[in-house]
Amino acid sequence: MDEVHAVFESILDWSSFSVRIREDQLERIPEILKSITPTQVHKMQRHLTQVWHRFGYQTGDLMQAQARRYALLADQSHPFAESDLSHGYPIQRVQKYPVQDDAFSTIMQWLNSRIPATR
Repeated sequence: MDEVHAVFESILDWSSFSVRIREDQLERIPEILKSITPTQVHKMQRHLTQVWHRFGYQTGDLMQAQARRYALLADQSHPFAESDLSHGYPIQRVQKYPVQDDAFSTIMQWLNSRIPATR
């Protein structure tokens, strides 16, 4: 992307789960997206499942309580039966929110990685 830095790019490999398009290529977005193979899409989806939690907040009692309520609702009204999600499919239901690496934790890791640049 044209001299644009993505959030946390020093600790996350954005190219493994996203498509970055330069400004001068905007007219070609449909062509660029159609050129991505299903295999590449599945690989990017698998990588996204490893980092999605870094963009949500789970720190604190209120957020954890809300996540538990959401998980209960999701269990009661999930549109897919367990058999609908094959074992090899890249997107699977989340059983537990990975509290240790939420957005707050990621911000702290990113700030820590920037300490040498401030001295």
